[in-house]
Amino acid sequence: MKLFCTPPPSARWPRCKCIPTPFALPANALVRIYTLVGERVHDISADTLGVVTWDAKNSAGQPVSSGVYIVKVEGAGDKKVLKVSAQR
Repeated sequence: MKLFCTPPPSARWPRCKCIPTPFALPANALVRIYTLVGERVHDISADTLGVVTWDAKNSAGQPVSSGVYIVKVEGAGDKKVLKVSAQR
């Protein structure tokens, strides 16, 4: 399972669409986003096509700080961990 995000979140592009490649995430896969110290930022479920969109906000709807975040993806018995960055 490989992911890429496009476009990177910014003031001009406030939403980041993470698109799995070469295969889609499992439908309704759980995506959890954490800070580098392990605080949970946001939980998102993939849609039925396996696409996840993150608006670079936390669970309370506040914009996240610029930096690197850990993303844990779980679905169909598979788990992956990757890093993403948010820039403001």
